[in-house]
Amino acid sequence: TFRGCKCQRDWLVCAQTILKEVDNPLWESDVASVSSSNSPAYSSRRQPSKISIHSGYYNYLFSPVKSERTGGCESPGESKFDSIIRHLRSLMQQYPGYQIYVTGHSLGAALATVFSFQAAATGSLNSCSEIPTITCINFASPMVGNYDFESAFRELENQGRIRCLRVTNYFDIFTQLPDRGNWLYLLPLVPCLGVHLLGYFGFSLFFFLCFQPHVYRHVGMNLHMYRAHKSWKCCWPSQRRVGHDENDSIRHWYKIKNSRGTSDNFAWRVVQDFKKHLKQLLQRL
Repeated sequence: TFRGCKCQRDWLVCAQTILKEVDNPLWESDVASVSSSNSPAYSSRRQPSKISIHSGYYNYLFSPVKSERTGGCESPGESKFDSIIRHLRSLMQQYPGYQIYVTGHSLGAALATVFSFQAAATGSLNSCSEIPTITCINFASPMVGNYDFESAFRELENQGRIRCLRVTNYFDIFTQLPDRGNWLYLLPLVPCLGVHLLGYFGFSLFFFLCFQPHVYRHVGMNLHMYRAHKSWKCCWPSQRRVGHDENDSIRHWYKIKNSRGTSDNFAWRVVQDFKKHLKQLLQRL
């Protein structure tokens, strides 16, 4: 379990929103499959050689820990990821057959997503007898990577090596971050709302058209919680009330979103990105 933001250092981790380009762990295995396959339908471009991940989350997990910052779990020079893997391997030997669940909230949800992806992609927890399926259930997770990262994540889901469920609340702004248009909200009071809106629309459309590799995207299936009439609602898209108490004061509604992931079509991705940011702008206003 990864915790959320607790101190100033944690918020600084979240603020490092620049995407960090790293090697795709799935690319080498994909190329090996291509070289050993005679099928012309197989292409080495199926998986990109590089993926981009939120630099703050990536550095938090994979940077070597300095000796003065070790909390008794990590050895000097060992990353948090390697330390967790080392402890998990020991537990898996003690309790064979147990399944691995990774969870977290807020910052912890993002770290849980990155950790689950890396552990499943590199096979760090694989044993001689079995390849475990890593289940990631996170709450209020921000976005952690770009389209290439999402593509690699979906490939792991298709192979059954990872399962991911994101639980989010309606109008939780943290789950909409990092947002490249956030700087527009830091402008002083704009006398003309139209100028503000046009600036946001223009910047968003330009960014989505020209900088698709730098657009953040969610991964996994989204269980989105709604609230209405002072009560939480949880429903399938085609269902109405699912349950209520004797006083009819608690209603549960939810919606399953992002079950198919982002479209592979460039034009459709731009349209969906622009639509999403327009919806978020109207919510914030």
